[in-house]
Amino acid sequence: MSTALSSETLPTWPTPIKQRGLAVGASDSGHTKDSRAAVNTQKDEEKQALPEILLRPWQQGIENAGQPLTQTAARWQARIAAYARTSFLSAYAAFVDNTLVALLQALRLDDLFRKATPWLEDRLAALTGTWHRMADGRKLSYSLVNNTSPDFSIPRQYSAPLVLEEGAAELSNAKGAAAGYRPELAHFLSLCMKLVYEKEEVMQDTVETKWGLRYHKYFHTGTETFIAPEPEGGGATAFVPRTRAALLGSPHALVLVFRGSEPTNLINLRSSGRISMTERKGLGRVHDGFYGALFHDDNESGVLFDEIVKAIEAADPEGTKALYVTGHSLGAALSLLFAQVAACRKPAIADRIAAIYGFAPPRVGDAEFARHVSAAFCTTSSPGPNRAFRVCHGADIICRLPPRMLQYADAGQEVFVTSTGRVLFDPQEVKRWHNIEGWGFIPLYLYKVVAGVFDKREKFLRSLYRLFLLVTFPGLTDHWPADYEGKLRKALIREVEGKSGHTAVL
Repeated sequence: MSTALSSETLPTWPTPIKQRGLAVGASDSGHTKDSRAAVNTQKDEEKQALPEILLRPWQQGIENAGQPLTQTAARWQARIAAYARTSFLSAYAAFVDNTLVALLQALRLDDLFRKATPWLEDRLAALTGTWHRMADGRKLSYSLVNNTSPDFSIPRQYSAPLVLEEGAAELSNAKGAAAGYRPELAHFLSLCMKLVYEKEEVMQDTVETKWGLRYHKYFHTGTETFIAPEPEGGGATAFVPRTRAALLGSPHALVLVFRGSEPTNLINLRSSGRISMTERKGLGRVHDGFYGALFHDDNESGVLFDEIVKAIEAADPEGTKALYVTGHSLGAALSLLFAQVAACRKPAIADRIAAIYGFAPPRVGDAEFARHVSAAFCTTSSPGPNRAFRVCHGADIICRLPPRMLQYADAGQEVFVTSTGRVLFDPQEVKRWHNIEGWGFIPLYLYKVVAGVFDKREKFLRSLYRLFLLVTFPGLTDHWPADYEGKLRKALIREVEGKSGHTAVL
């Protein structure tokens, strides 16, 4: 008696050889032509079902063989040029971070910068008329980072408590994961990463008075200067990273935000410049500077990671609130590192993490670290939507440092914000725009300089900053926190306009 073969009984993926032999051998000699046709059809289906990774090399070999030599040469020329450009900018940034910073430290100019910063901030505030007015009538200057764009207002398209409440609701409804990318949440967290550069008084006043949230705690480690008393018994003074973070809250969620590198603080730059990696248990190899900024133990504040965990548990003793982690630049690296360490060592905290938004993030660790992040927070490995996002803008060189040639790898889902304000997710589209931003850097940047002059939310001084950075540090021209926040604000408003059909006010 013959066995009938059908598409319902046969697997779609290639059947092991022994199983295929049994299936065919089980049929007797009384097969009809239709039966043999069915077998041949099944073999064709199995061949078509072969994994793409097995077929791709043969297909590429055939396609490449038919390509003109000029096309192949042009493709390799483009690859070599892109590699050379990235390598040059990486080497330039490494020189600034390590050599120049060490020279300024040796000349004791770090203290001079630190003392001159408040004076310079006050002079710029007086020059531009940008002061933060407290409820008691006092005027405080904004930081050098935000003086050119000191607007911390929330657009009328959402409110801070509401956007955090919606995020908490999505977290509770999803299976074992938190909400994916949302424009309102992305913009609000970009405001948080921008605000954390300000004085603590300005932060607390903005959070409680303008945003309607609660200001829980401000974290700080390290000293204000490199100059520190020598340890007992002699020897070199231990380097203490200067790390800043804040914890905000609503009835439904908490927001942990890390501050990035301050432009006149050499301690921050030295932390970012320590690009060696060390194997950490359960993490893979991790950037020594970033790890030290989160785990250095000093006499005043102890281990920052432990302090933050205690503050989160105190702010939410029942463990019911969603937790959002964010930061810019150095702060973006620390936000991702904090989340992954929590996933490894404090699962109760990691389970609360609804999303991680790192703006202008440098690379944190090697491929193993990236795999751990993917398994814990990305949809490629874990159930539910993505929770870890790397938000990159234009030709920001920090997003490409430390370079891959040092075995660093990108971690998290990339969200690319173009110079024209588009927000992209598709890997192929992102790759295409990386090339556009790289090769069209000068015209795109000049476009942003001109557009900034007519932008009501930017001061004229910002255009001067852009031109200065274009000449001195071209890799940092798209790194400004205000660029990220401003682009995401406009993208959010355009999306709301498209849905409602009404014109929204920026």
